[in-house]
Amino acid sequence: MRDYLTAIDTLAKEPFVDENRLGCTGASYGGFSVYWLAGNHDGRFKAFLSHAGIFNLEAQYLETEEMWFANWDMGGATGTGLTPLLSAHLKTHLTALLINGTLPL
Repeated sequence: MRDYLTAIDTLAKEPFVDENRLGCTGASYGGFSVYWLAGNHDGRFKAFLSHAGIFNLEAQYLETEEMWFANWDMGGATGTGLTPLLSAHLKTHLTALLINGTLPL
């Protein structure tokens, strides 16, 4: 996750980037990353858009039939310590759009 912060710091130095108008977006694992960055970005981003991201790994662990991935990749529901719910202290002045992907039938 720290690679994201290093990358945005490097890109923000480019003359064509307005570092005062940076946004963060992602889907699936990228959506999970958006949630994590929302609590750990130290003011780098002004807006966030997450599509189908996991915010609470403990809840996801109990709701999925794909526990193999959580067990293998993360050592269980809280194996990495990167659960956005636990690691992120979401700011009160946060601009975010959250999309879960469901549509009315």
